[in-house]
Amino acid sequence: MECIRDLDVLIARIDAGLVTRKTDIAAGAAILDGFYFEPDDQTKEEINRHPFGSPENYEAQMRLIYEPIAGHTHALEMEGLDTPLASADCPFPFDLSPYDVGYWTMSYGYMLKCMALPAGARVLEIGSGPGGLTEVLCRARLAVTVVEPRQSNCDYIKKRVTLFGHDVETISENIETVEFDQPFDAIVFYESFHHMPSPHWLLKRLSKHLKPGGMFVFGAEPIQPAGPLIPFPWGFRMNGASLSAIRDVGWVEFGFQEPYFRTMLSSVGFGVEQSKVGGFAHCDVWIARRPRF
Repeated sequence: MECIRDLDVLIARIDAGLVTRKTDIAAGAAILDGFYFEPDDQTKEEINRHPFGSPENYEAQMRLIYEPIAGHTHALEMEGLDTPLASADCPFPFDLSPYDVGYWTMSYGYMLKCMALPAGARVLEIGSGPGGLTEVLCRARLAVTVVEPRQSNCDYIKKRVTLFGHDVETISENIETVEFDQPFDAIVFYESFHHMPSPHWLLKRLSKHLKPGGMFVFGAEPIQPAGPLIPFPWGFRMNGASLSAIRDVGWVEFGFQEPYFRTMLSSVGFGVEQSKVGGFAHCDVWIARRPRF
């Protein structure tokens, strides 16, 4: 994999990959998978100067990495994609090939198995997108609340679960400000925790909304060993495919070095264990619980 150190070269290579991907998905992906970015020493020094997980560190990474690549500042509304209500009768992942339906059904099912919750348990899902996991949770007879910033996705989820006689509470707000009346048995992030701008603070805040014995669940999150693709304990993933999401749709694609992820949870009183299925990136589940003494 090629290392790119010049920001202008990086942007040109991302643009080439995005243009190619419009007509040839495989060729475009090959371009974007062929390089990673290494920030210059001044950028790394400025980012490392602030405690990781702090607002100052997030601001530095956004200013020095996100904004030059995106060409604009970030807003919460940029995260995720809108889902049209018209397709709720054939929702994701069932609108894909049989192979892909099997892959996603297995991934969601594996998370459900790892959680091992009884019917009726209260689950908070954060950043649900079109609700593929939400449907599985509802069909498993769990009481589900969804916090999703896009109202179109909230409307879509309501419609899709109504089709099989279920209901779900949806809240189209920022998870950093929403309040809840009752505690949860599990708080679930599936491909969403790495989009949070204040993960350490958020865990501390949300831990107050867990029942005794409740758990945090993280699915398919980029938690990896330290290396050039995740050079900071918490920060942007530097592979071309992840950085291309900044330029293409404005998403924030952070990642966690595993020691930092574990330390972050430990600092708010939780131990964390990983369960995974080899070869299936979306069957990677981390469950965090308070130690029992």
